[in-house]
Amino acid sequence: MPRRPSANSATRPATRRRSTDASQATALPLPNQVILRTPTSEFALDVSKFDKGQPSLAREAMRWTYTLRSRRRWSESETDASVQTHDAADFLRRFGAGMGVLAELAKAGVVEVDIPWSGV
Repeated sequence: MPRRPSANSATRPATRRRSTDASQATALPLPNQVILRTPTSEFALDVSKFDKGQPSLAREAMRWTYTLRSRRRWSESETDASVQTHDAADFLRRFGAGMGVLAELAKAGVVEVDIPWSGV
């Protein structure tokens, strides 16, 4: 008989199962790293390299959340997409991402962002 979910299961965060095969293993980020994963590559960005000036990292994270969530509004326009591409490249450069990383991310089609939980 299948196990019935508990009443508070909706409040628990979903967990993602990872393969136990060593060839499929991915590195966990260090507390000062953000990991960008593509289907073929993985890049660690050092958060401590992020320019501490304005806007803050938290504000930028919220801005990019909104930007990506509303991409249907701008993705059809070459001009708007170009502006977003330029802004994203500038943002990633603040972490120290070079042209090689930017080119790989651009060709990937999909990027997973792994941000460590700080417990704060």
